[in-house]
Amino acid sequence: MSSSALRILAILLAIGATVLGYIGYQASQDTQPPESRMAESSEAAPISYPIVIAARDIAPDHKIVAEDIKVTMVDKQVKDSFSEPPPLIGLSSRMTIAAGEMLLPEHFQSLSAVTANLHPGERAVAVKVDEVTGVGGYIEPGDKVDVLLFLPAGQETDKKS
Repeated sequence: MSSSALRILAILLAIGATVLGYIGYQASQDTQPPESRMAESSEAAPISYPIVIAARDIAPDHKIVAEDIKVTMVDKQVKDSFSEPPPLIGLSSRMTIAAGEMLLPEHFQSLSAVTANLHPGERAVAVKVDEVTGVGGYIEPGDKVDVLLFLPAGQETDKKS
């Protein structure tokens, strides 16, 4: 590159740096005094979100009634939380819920595919179960199951299985 081309390039870069410096200086200057900024921020009302909490301790397998829950406002939105009481009325709690605790979907019983298909007095039986087949993923925490264990006869059992 010739020296005149380098000189022109250097002049253009210097002008560009000066223009960018001026733009940065203007952007960093406040257009409002600090007092007016503080007044604007204090005038804005904080955003709050409703959530449903337990008004008193709720025991496991207890059906929720209106007196068990209440709505309170929080400053952050909570994922999967309930915002209204009506969907909760009549649901049974799966676990103990302390007073003041937020109610979440995992607090309530949901019927698994097997449980939903059983009529009163019926039981589901799994035969030849190992760690691979199990119950096919149909049993969920909170389901009640019977476990039957058959062992081969041995000397400890006097040849009785």
